[in-house]
Amino acid sequence: MNVCHITTPEAGELILAGGFRDSTGTYMTANERTGVWVSDRPCFLTGPYDVDTAACIELTIEDSLIAPY
Repeated sequence: MNVCHITTPEAGELILAGGFRDSTGTYMTANERTGVWVSDRPCFLTGPYDVDTAACIELTIEDSLIAPY
């Protein structure tokens, strides 16, 4: 499955250099969550990022690894 992670260009460079790291926050929800947010739609989750300047990292993940989420 292909999924995308939206972030700032600066954070995108850090991710490409050192990989993803879990973070904790409410991420526009009522509950606190920990992990890395991805979408099955390219650049669908822009969140607080400007859609014109956001970085979108596309990943290919085995279906069995992402299915529980």
